[in-house]
Amino acid sequence: MSEFSGEAVYLRDEDLGAVWGATPGPLPRPRDGGRWVTRHGAGVTTYAHRSHGITCELEVFVHAEEPLKLSVASLTTTLEAPGA
Repeated sequence: MSEFSGEAVYLRDEDLGAVWGATPGPLPRPRDGGRWVTRHGAGVTTYAHRSHGITCELEVFVHAEEPLKLSVASLTTTLEAPGA
């Protein structure tokens, strides 16, 4: 099943030039690209995925009183820093 949205948030490794998404689409997903977890709650959707040594959790939600949509990305590296 695909959770495709008309919007996208892209992540890029400047050293390697690799690009991947914080959402399951619209970039093509390789079969061995890992598991996506998509959770829907009252007014919020959360996408979680690990790729290129980084875990990304993206929360997309609407403001309770204003006509605003907000996106908050949390990135956590799962690799050791060079020389560590």
